[in-house]
Amino acid sequence: MAVTLSLDDSNSMASGLLPIDIIASEILPRVSARSLLGFKCVCKFFKTLISSSEFINLHLRHSQSLSSDSNRLLILLKEPSLFSVHSKTVNVVGSCNGLLCLRIRFSGNADDSTPLVLLNPSTGIYRSIPPAWNRASLFVENLGFGYDSEANDYKIVQIIHECRRAVMVYSLKANSWRLVEKEASPQNYIATQVSSIGALIDDHLFHWMCRRGSDSKYRIRCFNLRTERWGNDVPVPDCQTTNNSKIDLGVLHGLLCLSIQYFRNGCMDLTFDVWIMKEYGVVESWTKLLSHYDDQTWMPNPIRRIFPLAYRRGSRSEVLMNQRGKLIWYNVTDKTARNAEIPGVRLPVDTYVCSGSLVGLDGALVLN
Repeated sequence: MAVTLSLDDSNSMASGLLPIDIIASEILPRVSARSLLGFKCVCKFFKTLISSSEFINLHLRHSQSLSSDSNRLLILLKEPSLFSVHSKTVNVVGSCNGLLCLRIRFSGNADDSTPLVLLNPSTGIYRSIPPAWNRASLFVENLGFGYDSEANDYKIVQIIHECRRAVMVYSLKANSWRLVEKEASPQNYIATQVSSIGALIDDHLFHWMCRRGSDSKYRIRCFNLRTERWGNDVPVPDCQTTNNSKIDLGVLHGLLCLSIQYFRNGCMDLTFDVWIMKEYGVVESWTKLLSHYDDQTWMPNPIRRIFPLAYRRGSRSEVLMNQRGKLIWYNVTDKTARNAEIPGVRLPVDTYVCSGSLVGLDGALVLN
């Protein structure tokens, strides 16, 4: 006989009895992380189950499934900060497994040696990360946050460009930074005016747009978090760019995504293209998701960059777009757009999408 648990403690004779394994493996993993925190107060069984590492990993795998649109969080960053200490700016470095990596620049701190913070927005736990550098004379910086499944370790990559390039990697397990590369005269430099935050694929592959100094052609460089080495470049699509193009590299539903804004016919017609790489590393798999000419109805300020955030739940015809704080639903089928309004939120805000999870952090604190 299967072991069962009554879902109605007030009526032990209730007919709604379900096997525990069905509850644990089929029902609860589909529940949002924040709701599960409340479920831990229902009974001892729920508390023990939801707190177990096995369930946390099962819930995470379901949240990250490409076939699942559930348990996604829309992160809105707007001053004042989430933290009790008033901060000057809060920037998202990246997200992985439901954890956000934030860069906090506190008021009155003029240098760039500001700390990083790991935060689980679903559970409210956070942990401060010491800065990799203790000086302010840094010219160019690229950042990325991901997970090394082989070492079971979360890592942060920080790339500094001055007269030479230096790559630092932080290990959460070791709670320390290491210098993994110092190149005196790099042949390729990462253009931070194009993309400073790495686009993360498969939790451990960071990607940045860059230009080779010799020919100024765009390319996508890849840094492998597991090997802590540069990998093969990812081919770019055969797309139109100009000297005035604005290019952003990101991730849309687990796929590399390239957003390009450029003017056609001089400075008359602004065009916005979005490309997605359906098969990683295969240049022929680059597909143009949408192409839109500016008619001043949904891009009233063409100077501001536009990039996609996520598909509408249960649909691939509408994409949530961010135009530097203004949210727009764009229909890729009929090429129409409408404003996305969030009750109680005054735009503009810095927007980011991540999965909800119960993943913990050793030595973490809890937000007030």
